[in-house]
Amino acid sequence: MRASCLTFVLVVATTACGDDRGSTPGDQPDVDAAAPDPAPSLFIDGELTTVPMIPDARLPTDVALDVHVRVLVDGEPLTTGEVVLDSDAGPLVLTYDPDDREGRWRGVQPGYVERYTLRVAGGGVTHALAIDGPDHHFFKLPLFGFTVDPSWPVEVVWSKQEVADRALISTRAMAPRSIDDRRGRWMIPVGDLTAYPHDKARDEIRVTRSVHLVPADLAPGSIVHVTVDNRLPVVVGELAP
Repeated sequence: MRASCLTFVLVVATTACGDDRGSTPGDQPDVDAAAPDPAPSLFIDGELTTVPMIPDARLPTDVALDVHVRVLVDGEPLTTGEVVLDSDAGPLVLTYDPDDREGRWRGVQPGYVERYTLRVAGGGVTHALAIDGPDHHFFKLPLFGFTVDPSWPVEVVWSKQEVADRALISTRAMAPRSIDDRRGRWMIPVGDLTAYPHDKARDEIRVTRSVHLVPADLAPGSIVHVTVDNRLPVVVGELAP
């Protein structure tokens, strides 16, 4: 008798639940509603590089900023729209270069202010990317126009306020070498400057410092390199006794 009652209650409860589930039109899923389109994928590969306008550029105003940026929207090059580099130096409107195989946007601006915002508008995308580069550096040693002795190591010292992600030093006789920017100094070994046996030679010491920014909100592989470059001309020759 107990089993019969239990079976009856279960049947009634199941039937009632089934009736309630299908009785309200508003509870039915809207099968005709289309899912929203996903946002376009934005890829940016950019390079901002300072170019010294005078030897031993001691001030940020002594350089120019060369900019080229590759922009892809859903994997396709962005060829129309607007790409602008904003900063305290004013807006730099980049120009699309159709002759570049990778379809880059390019521009040059006097001076270097370290902090920028790259704005991209086109292809259904609007995006602003903050960029913070290394500070401008200048040489403390050797002194400008100084003659260095090729028979001795040459100490190079540069002034900076921040530590860059990467630093390189080179001369006309020495390929770029990775150095520690934290110290702000390096010794050029004997033989790594252009030298003549019985005459003076001219060489150039070059130090570049860079940071690499990987935006987390852009397509995988996106990156922006910011490099500051400075060069110091030196005379190489034996010093008079």
